Amino acid sequence: MFLVLAFILFAAFLIPRYGVTPFDEGIVLLDLRFCYTNFDVFQLFSHLGEDGREAYQFFIIYIDMFYPVIYGLGLVILLNILIKFLGTDTRRVLWLSYLPFGIVFFDYIENFNTLYLLNSFPLISDNAILLGSIATAAKWIFVFLSLLILIIIIFTLLAKYFRHVIKTKR
Repeated sequence: MFLVLAFILFAAFLIPRYGVTPFDEGIVLLDLRFCYTNFDVFQLFSHLGEDGREAYQFFIIYIDMFYPVIYGLGLVILLNILIKFLGTDTRRVLWLSYLPFGIVFFDYIENFNTLYLLNSFPLISDNAILLGSIATAAKWIFVFLSLLILIIIIFTLLAKYFRHVIKTKR
């Protein structure tokens, strides 16, 4: 229950209020991209300006450092519960419920790397940009895999439920 309330607090109030919101201008922040290049980083940071970069830094330090734990743990717990509903022998697939920890791990690498990039701008190393881009891509791959597993489990449970309903009506 705490994780659900914390997720709602972050998603509905903290991120919109304290996040960098340049979306009106068509700006996509680094952590919302699948990957990025040196050109993308320099273009974004230049466009944000000093105030925008400070707001981005504030958002990462005070909001985005807590958010991965909240959604990561929530997703792990949800997957764990749903996998246990699948049946008696879930030990073989229970490890899938821990995939969201990959999201959390790479999100933290991404956050620390983005802070480094913001503090180093305009003298940013190519390797730091590459590391951040790889971490961001890995995060999104883990997001995709976790959501795919969640969808498969939900459809499996629904199919199991409807088979049971049909079987009991006969």
